[in-house]
Amino acid sequence: MRRHLIRVLRVIGVLGLLGAVPGLISLWRVGWPLVEDEARTAVLVMAAAAQLLPVEELERRIEAALAAEDIDLAGSYLALADGMGREIRPEVRQNFQNATSGWATAKRTAKECAAGVMTGEANSGIGLGCTIALDLTAIGDFADLGRQMKAYSEDTEVDQVAVALSGVGIAFTVGALVTTGAAAPAKAGISVLKTARKTGRLSAKYMDDVARQLNRAIDVDRMRTEWRLLDKPSLEGAQEIVRRSTDAGALRRVAGQFQSLALVAKAAGPGQAMRMLKHVESGEDLVRLERLAAREGKRSLAIVETVGPKALRIVGKTLKWTAELVWMAVGLLTSMLNFVLSLVLKRAARAVRTRLEAGLEPVAPRSV
Repeated sequence: MRRHLIRVLRVIGVLGLLGAVPGLISLWRVGWPLVEDEARTAVLVMAAAAQLLPVEELERRIEAALAAEDIDLAGSYLALADGMGREIRPEVRQNFQNATSGWATAKRTAKECAAGVMTGEANSGIGLGCTIALDLTAIGDFADLGRQMKAYSEDTEVDQVAVALSGVGIAFTVGALVTTGAAAPAKAGISVLKTARKTGRLSAKYMDDVARQLNRAIDVDRMRTEWRLLDKPSLEGAQEIVRRSTDAGALRRVAGQFQSLALVAKAAGPGQAMRMLKHVESGEDLVRLERLAAREGKRSLAIVETVGPKALRIVGKTLKWTAELVWMAVGLLTSMLNFVLSLVLKRAARAVRTRLEAGLEPVAPRSV
């Protein structure tokens, strides 16, 4: 019996060692550099962009963006050129500096901020930044909600998605959803999403995905019914209606997407985040865009505009490889621990056998 136990333990030890071999081979084949997935993503995406953008094309795109007063895109292409080590002609750089000088920026800020605040629509990072600042106070959400409810009272077409997004924004503001620290980033993400939708920069597929999640989180029909019962529309009344119409649990689940979008805006800029949304078709794409923006920063828009959806696929493939590598490492670690445990057990069994053969009692474990 004892010999049989020892043989079993030896077999377990050998199997444990053999089980580690495939893990080692897989790790070697995939490559340890994949552990640094963000660095690899940057290399792959930049390589894809470099193939499509010789220095002459970069300069042409920078000048075209400046001519169209598209400072976000011009700055992104210039940052991409610097990241790739391309020598941009001094006159092109000077044109960009002139366009972003103090006086030029002040005029553009006043014009674009006014448009963003008055209409809720923004075509640049400056205008969107002003819209976000307004939305953080719930005033922007209340104004959007009021416009839709007015349309409802007049029996004209109502944008239910706009109602839901405004309601979610108000819910964040009054703390009906998450803590204050998490609410502000989520509200910024909602502002980017709302503006992208208003300006036609949101893919229909992704908007349908968001709409389905919002329908589970907020009862638009109840909001409309209760709004009609208000004596006079007010922010306080809207906040109470939102509290009674929302499912906090469902909203927390969708909040992650708004927070991811806010992180994209923080890394690349609100204007860039809004424009890159046209390439996002799912929550998984948004996670990929978040990773790309975290790595590339201001270069992100130029990369996505140049490479297209392929940029997000590259990031997705890298994330998949990294996940596979992690699971391989877990399997390898488990196999090695199994092998070490088998050696310990075998040594303990041998000690017991030696004492028994010597006519001694096995050593009892010490009590604590």
